[in-house]
Order: sequence, then C-alpha cells, then structure tokens
Amino acid sequence: MRSNPTRRELLAWAAGGIALSGFALTGCRSEETIELADVLRPLVDSPDSFLEIGQLVLEENPTMDLDSLTAELKAAVEWSEAMSEQELGMRLADRVRGDYREGRTLPVGNWILSETEARWAALQVLSAPVA
Repeated sequence: MRSNPTRRELLAWAAGGIALSGFALTGCRSEETIELADVLRPLVDSPDSFLEIGQLVLEENPTMDLDSLTAELKAAVEWSEAMSEQELGMRLADRVRGDYREGRTLPVGNWILSETEARWAALQVLSAPVA
C-alpha cells in the first residue's frame, strides 16, 4: 500500500479537480446519490489516494452514510439546477475555505480536513463501484 499522501497533495488534487469540475446534481435519493458520487469522482487527480483518505474518514466517523453525505454536500454548495458548472465548482472551493475559516474541520489521520473535504472523500469510498 502506498504511503499516505501529504496534506498539500490532497489539497492540490481537490483544487485541481474543482477548477475543472462540473456537476449534474438532482435530489438526494439513493439513485441520485450514486449519480452525485459519479460526477464527483473525476474531480481528483489521484482517486486511489483520495479513496485512502475517505477510508480513514469513515474509520474515524463510522456513522457517516451515503445518503446523508450526499445531502450534506448538496446543501453545503446550495446547488440549484440553474447553476453553471463553474459557479458550482467555485462554491465547492469556497465552502472548503469557509470550513477552515469557521473551524468546521475533522481530524483525520495526521491531518485536519474541512468537513466538506472529508465528506467528499468518504462519499467516494461508500459509492465506489464494486470490483
């Protein structure tokens, strides 16, 4: 298994993906939860490392579940159907920065992640296709 990525690598992967992102979000039912996860998956440059981080998040926060993570992420960016891809990507990045500024963080392994980052990573683990 590869060593854990650094905090800087995590943020670079997330920021790189956010800059190029587009979302097609709808409601928060289970079918749409999978759709959201599928749309979020390509937003990181190193999905395997992001999944490792998500696994740590889930190990340290075992009550997280797929539907609530989806609802929380959707609410965090105040998504609406009319929102452009660029606007939504900017809202996600703004939310991560706001999380840090306002102390909405979670200790995960050797890092302190924003709640948004942690939820995003955990969502990817819970929604990962079964091989």
